[in-house]
Amino acid sequence: MEKASIAGISCVLFPDLLIDYINSLDVYIKLCEKYGVEPAFFITSCFPHRLISKLTKIDPAFIYLGLMASTGILLPITTSKTIRIMKGLVGDTPLLAGFAISTPQQISNCIKAGADGVIIGSALLRLLEMEQGENGATKLKSFILSLKEALTGWQC
Repeated sequence: MEKASIAGISCVLFPDLLIDYINSLDVYIKLCEKYGVEPAFFITSCFPHRLISKLTKIDPAFIYLGLMASTGILLPITTSKTIRIMKGLVGDTPLLAGFAISTPQQISNCIKAGADGVIIGSALLRLLEMEQGENGATKLKSFILSLKEALTGWQC
């Protein structure tokens, strides 16, 4: 955390914290406070609601909701319902949805359901792996612009 703070990083997400290292939650929070770095938390719909409510009291930069069991693996779940439930639990804390988000329609659905933003990683990496050179750059730009349009084109 000290090195992150020195580097000017304002927020650190430790994605496995609440899954594999729950006993280190207090240490993480104390380190964030000591070095002036905002905490952020990764959750899934399986997390106890009481824990999610506790996390919002810590005033994190955001809560990252993993919608699927693993990146890119679609499950037969209703993501919009999951997002609505979790947004109700986190209140004013920004809720970012991710895992298996790769299309403008998915982004639009997440935002309509109440997510404050989305996280896209694997879809971008797959595109970069498949496309090289100028053609790859053009496709990447087009893909990112389509994702941005899904965010900015939706009106409340």
